[in-house]
Amino acid sequence: VISLSRNNWFILFYALLVGLPSVIWGMHPSVPAVTVLAAGVMLHVVNSAVPDLLQGYRGFLYAAMIAALSFVLMCVPAIGSLADRPQSLDDSRENVQLKAVDAYYGTNPLHDGDLTAKTKGSQSGTALEVTMSSPDALYLRGFVGDVLEHDGWKPLSSATYYKNKDLFYWLGENGFNGLGQIGQAASLADQGGKKKRNDNYFEQSNSVSVKNIDADKRYAYIPYEISIDGVEGAKNWGDSFLTGGKLKKMESYSFSASPNKVSKWTDIAAKFYTNKVTVPEQKAYLDNESHYNEYVYKKFTYISREDRHILTTVLGDKGDQKRGHVEYNTAVKHVKQLISTNLEYTDSLKGYKEKSSALENIFSRRNGYDAQIATAAVMMFRYYGIPSRYVEGYLITQEDAASGTGVIEVPRKNAHAWPEIYVDGIGF
Repeated sequence: VISLSRNNWFILFYALLVGLPSVIWGMHPSVPAVTVLAAGVMLHVVNSAVPDLLQGYRGFLYAAMIAALSFVLMCVPAIGSLADRPQSLDDSRENVQLKAVDAYYGTNPLHDGDLTAKTKGSQSGTALEVTMSSPDALYLRGFVGDVLEHDGWKPLSSATYYKNKDLFYWLGENGFNGLGQIGQAASLADQGGKKKRNDNYFEQSNSVSVKNIDADKRYAYIPYEISIDGVEGAKNWGDSFLTGGKLKKMESYSFSASPNKVSKWTDIAAKFYTNKVTVPEQKAYLDNESHYNEYVYKKFTYISREDRHILTTVLGDKGDQKRGHVEYNTAVKHVKQLISTNLEYTDSLKGYKEKSSALENIFSRRNGYDAQIATAAVMMFRYYGIPSRYVEGYLITQEDAASGTGVIEVPRKNAHAWPEIYVDGIGF
């Protein structure tokens, strides 16, 4: 019917049939389907130029010839491959989806683990407004990457979280706080002592409120010291990160946390394991931690065969892992040294090779911004046997915290990526 009509605007109908499903939903047409559509377009064009050609048997014969020619053309490998999975349409569809997500949730300057982005996103303006009862420097985690794929970081699959939901339910019911483990461990270490338990020990909690101004609203930006109560209404993904869930935006939320403990992790670990007196709560905590520890080592030490070969070339000796991993301070020292001598910070990536893996690109270019450098560090720590994850978030500096007792404006330029490591007993 469309071919019989000589309205040339109808030709757009064919383009929509092929283009929209591919760009928006990734539904690629088969060769026969494209053949039929191509034949229809050709018949429409010819009939527009030669009226009444489609009347009678000559029209059917002409249609059959065009269909046969279209089919032959579509069977040519170079042409048929475009219909099987056109890369340009894949890229267009992904761009449409990403732009739709960004328009709804807001943008993340570090692109949610995408290591192919040539530069950071916009860093102008205010990302978060944070109010604290006791202003302090904090690392606020947002996106957490667990698995390094060809082009960047992805969280563990939903199936993995679902498979382990009983473990996390049991840990939560027993009072174990995977999201704020270092704060919990520090509290227990301080309650014990060299000679006797400090029954009067109490560390004042820091009440924190966050208002998301211009950051990715999918995530709740939370510190490593967050209390076990977490964020009301947020969805907990395996004690890795929090989201709103079901298209909910994390625009304003509150939580309680202990004071900054990340910078004191070595002191906390030393105190935790050398106290002469161990409080009963610490024994229960260590029992729970042993189960979480097993999960962490299974999920966050994975290195693909290709990436392991790259790391072996760069790092060489794996170090002493007789006790499961290289000693923490030794590993940290080696990673810092290797990064400072092998990678140069740059605001703009150049020479990215699409066919090469993310890690291969990093070490072949020998440069990157914090996303690439953090990625290299994560994989180095894993190579040394230490569980590690890739994190994107915002840093509240000491200067930010000291700026006043009111609202702390966290600028978008404070967006950073960093590696986090799991220290046995005290957490990430």
